[in-house]
Amino acid sequence: MPRNINNLKRMKDLMATGNPNLSGPPQWVVAQGMPGIRSFYDILSQAEISLSLEITNQASCSVVPPEIYFLTSLTALTISHCPVDNIQDEVGMLLCLTALEVSHCYLKKLPSMLSKCLSMTSMNLQDNALSSLPIGWCELTNMNSLSLAQNRFELVPPCIQYFMFLSWFDMCDNFLASIPSWYEHIKPSNYITFHL
Repeated sequence: MPRNINNLKRMKDLMATGNPNLSGPPQWVVAQGMPGIRSFYDILSQAEISLSLEITNQASCSVVPPEIYFLTSLTALTISHCPVDNIQDEVGMLLCLTALEVSHCYLKKLPSMLSKCLSMTSMNLQDNALSSLPIGWCELTNMNSLSLAQNRFELVPPCIQYFMFLSWFDMCDNFLASIPSWYEHIKPSNYITFHL
């Protein structure tokens, strides 16, 4: 990445797909140590336009780069087709996050701190190894789209019933034995496309 990326104050998207040697901030930033890394991400987070970040097909990316959590104005984060098996609690610092996709990875559990991202409206967690959601997720009441397809759920997570704006919910290709009893009590104004 070029040094003058710091000058892009109104950057909207930073995409790094198909770059197998890129697994963190640019080398010239890393050479400056943690102060340089923080400064680099502070500049990115001060973008006046919403910021999205996409990391896909990165075989060397087994951990979410911790520098991402400095991007406090990040509104959309996509991590796909990477060997990531964990998201750190620091994801709760991304208070502007409205869309999260961690798909086709190796996630077995999710941090409860993600419940701090109250602006979250869309989440795609398809094709992981998840079998439950943290209890605190009941607070993500602005959720309108959620995919938990191709995971290891045996039960529909109870927190789903609290997502009052949920209009699309996908749990295809899990290990569900039944539809929860609370589903029949959802208000008729909530039209949910429920894929099982």
